[in-house]
Amino acid sequence: MSAIVPFTFEDTTIRTLTRADEPWFVLADVCRVLKLENPTCSAARLMMMKRVFTV
Repeated sequence: MSAIVPFTFEDTTIRTLTRADEPWFVLADVCRVLKLENPTCSAARLMMMKRVFTV
């Protein structure tokens, strides 16, 4: 796992890190950019979608 690397998107800081050579984004930061109010609910929806689409 790498160090957290921040970058700015439309005046909002988004933190990322590299894990297994893949970029990972901090969900709370992404939700702030997308104007989603509850990152916990967003995480639950993502996990549900992962279960549905995983064979």
